[in-house]
Amino acid sequence: MSTGHELGVDLAELWDAGQNHLPIVAGEFTQAVNALPTSITGIMYRSGGVGAGDHSYGSASAWGELAATLAGHLSTTADNLMDTGAALVYAANNYAGTDAEARAELERRKLEIGTVR
Repeated sequence: MSTGHELGVDLAELWDAGQNHLPIVAGEFTQAVNALPTSITGIMYRSGGVGAGDHSYGSASAWGELAATLAGHLSTTADNLMDTGAALVYAANNYAGTDAEARAELERRKLEIGTVR
């Protein structure tokens, strides 16, 4: 187990992952949710006959349900990544409190790393 300076370096990497890297990944999932069409009914319309079955919109409802399910999973993943990032930051900050040298190194590296947001 590392202590002092080495622990501070390790905690800084943990802090950076939680503060900067995981929020970026979460943002990608949020962008994916926002890129999903809110309604596909218009693009699924058929004037009848080929592929429409008994409905002029064919499988639009099934595709809409799939899109809603996908959006839910993507949103949940983004939320979970943000929560994980917050937990990593919390753990790094609190664990550093057990070692003064580690705390000093963590704080020095936080300034060096900065915040991406």
